[in-house]
Amino acid sequence: MNLLFSRLLILAVAVVGLIHPAYGQTKATTTLSIAEESHSKSSKKWTGSLISSSRYLGYEEGVEEEQLVQLSLSPRVSAQLAPWLDIKAQASVNLNSGRVQSRFADNSTNSLSLDKLEFTLNPWGPFYFKAGAIDQSFLGTELLINARAFPGAIAGVSHQWKKINFNVSAQQAIPTSVSLESDRREDEDEASFNTAGLKTQWTPLSGLKLTANLNYFQFKDLPSVVARDSQLWGNQVNGEFNGENIFLYDFEGLAQVYSISYQALPWVRPYAELQIVENNKAPSQSNRGQWIGAGAQFNFKGLDLTPFAAHFYSEANSSPAVYNSAIMGHNNREGMLYKLKADFKKYGFFVEGQYVQADLIDPNPVQRDMNSVSFIVGIANELF
Repeated sequence: MNLLFSRLLILAVAVVGLIHPAYGQTKATTTLSIAEESHSKSSKKWTGSLISSSRYLGYEEGVEEEQLVQLSLSPRVSAQLAPWLDIKAQASVNLNSGRVQSRFADNSTNSLSLDKLEFTLNPWGPFYFKAGAIDQSFLGTELLINARAFPGAIAGVSHQWKKINFNVSAQQAIPTSVSLESDRREDEDEASFNTAGLKTQWTPLSGLKLTANLNYFQFKDLPSVVARDSQLWGNQVNGEFNGENIFLYDFEGLAQVYSISYQALPWVRPYAELQIVENNKAPSQSNRGQWIGAGAQFNFKGLDLTPFAAHFYSEANSSPAVYNSAIMGHNNREGMLYKLKADFKKYGFFVEGQYVQADLIDPNPVQRDMNSVSFIVGIANELF
């Protein structure tokens, strides 16, 4: 196992020992409920659901544009195979029809993708291991990686002490660009993506929740085709010919996500979030991405209404453009995002609208100011 894993696990054991000295003699209360890191066992051995949605998506960037209507089906299954082993799987089927010009062509094709296939082993107490197609949303920021799965493994420890939950983890994965395809030539080394992180959640007062998610990240040996595609989305790249491109800078740094929410009244919960991504291998003029947003969840009878707005920027070399958010225009962008979601719980469907204005930070011959709009109607059904 990589040295990074071993050092992190030693640190985790030390932290558990400091917080709970008698852990080896008495059974400690452990928690694995920090957001998407939950490994709590359901009373059902198998659970399954299906989210189906219809979506309109429109992009405009100079003379390039996309008008797309999409039908999406997302089956999700989880199973407890043993008291110490469970599995979670999620896939997406997208059927598309629309008008596309130039670089947006990939979005118009019908697709089947694997979003998650995680086997979680919980051998003892707070320790866990994951392997499979790891959902990268646990990192918490689309400025680094948009929701996608990388084949790999995670080792971690999760624990609760008084009102503080924490999760320490280390990951080794293969960064992919389309499903589980690594997109490398035979003469190129295998790409890798390593992370080591700490996630905490603190509830100092009733109704008040504070979270922090810090992750060191490192991309290594990204293939030339990823560099070529990323150049279209704002990264700085060397090489003029297909198959000979390399990134001008490596990618290694720190991703930070902080959030606060408060149940101010029984029917409203305001919240705010700050995301920061810094690439230590690039110069300070082009190595940072940042997102600061605020919103509120309003709970009415049978209806949850959630407005949200965020300002963001993503400099040219903050992260590999292929892997981060297309909605925000990838890299070399600054702008605003506005979103409103209405969840009609009484009737079992939701409606969501979003508008994004993403302008250029620096002039680029292959980029223009961009705006996008999307509208979704979805239904979630519990299958078993």
